[in-house]
Amino acid sequence: MKRQILTLLVVMLATAGCMAQQKFAEEYKNVRYKFVVKGGNEVAIVGLKGMKKYEVIICDLPTTIKHGGAEYTVTEIGDKTFKEAYHMKSLSLPKELKRIGKKAFTKCIRLKSVTFPDGIEEIADKAFFGTPIADVYLPAGIKTVGKEAFCAHSANHVWISVMKHLDVPETCESIGKHAFSSYKNGISDWRLTDTDVLGLPEWVTYENCESLGLSKKVLKRMGRVEPEPEETDEQPADKKLSKKEKKALKKAQKQPAPDIITGVPSI
Repeated sequence: MKRQILTLLVVMLATAGCMAQQKFAEEYKNVRYKFVVKGGNEVAIVGLKGMKKYEVIICDLPTTIKHGGAEYTVTEIGDKTFKEAYHMKSLSLPKELKRIGKKAFTKCIRLKSVTFPDGIEEIADKAFFGTPIADVYLPAGIKTVGKEAFCAHSANHVWISVMKHLDVPETCESIGKHAFSSYKNGISDWRLTDTDVLGLPEWVTYENCESLGLSKKVLKRMGRVEPEPEETDEQPADKKLSKKEKKALKKAQKQPAPDIITGVPSI
């Protein structure tokens, strides 16, 4: 009896595992998408069926999809799902979307505008890398922006910044390295300086802003005051001396040390 119960539990767990990874394809507005069940009634869009990515021009993604008598909610766009969809000009994201995967919209070079749903929590690494999004308004639900998520460049390796507006709410807990950088001469250290930054979390400071792809000028325009250096009597060990200072120091080192006992002639 115990063995039968154990066997039944194993079968049930295996079935549950299969259901969690169930894959299917369904059509929505004349486009056939591939889906993966994430658990419960939530699914991720992971690809296209019957057409190539570069054939997508208008991308209107479903919020819900029906399959096998059940209705599922689209909460994720999988990694690399629309990578290099070069001709995509319009994108409508699912209203219940929570996550955009790694490189999901990398190098969609004709896509210039995206409206993010209120419930989105994560935009993963390089999600819009090389995609010229001009206005990035992230909603209050966002928690994580991955590294190089909105890093911009052009297709011919002339690296430029295209972002005009940036708004990151206080609720954002993590922003990856170079999330808002642009590349110049192949080096990802060109900071956003001309972008109108409307909001940034308080934890974005002068110490870490440049690693995110923002210049210190951006924070000054927002009214944040750069911290004054702490006063100290000691000269910093790593301070570089000028040529004049080096010459004076060398001259002083050559001179003999004075007698510390006054009134006693040196022998």
